[in-house]
Amino acid sequence: MLTLVKPLEIYESEFIAFINEFKIAKENLVSYSIDQKEMNFQVYVKSLHDESLGKGISKNWVPASTYFLMNKDKKIFGAVNKT
Repeated sequence: MLTLVKPLEIYESEFIAFINEFKIAKENLVSYSIDQKEMNFQVYVKSLHDESLGKGISKNWVPASTYFLMNKDKKIFGAVNKT
């Protein structure tokens, strides 16, 4: 069963594995929300949380929450944004 979960620091290794799948396949990261821009994972998770509260976003953007699509083994299959 797949579930949507908020990004948390405890999912760092799962997220790295997810991103590495894109790199191995030489695929582009489609959603800006999964592009860490080389920041450490704790800062990345905080930035997603802040964005959901409307902190630090561009003037013409709306707050959005990011969720990871995960299975019961905590493997990440994707990420979605909800406004």
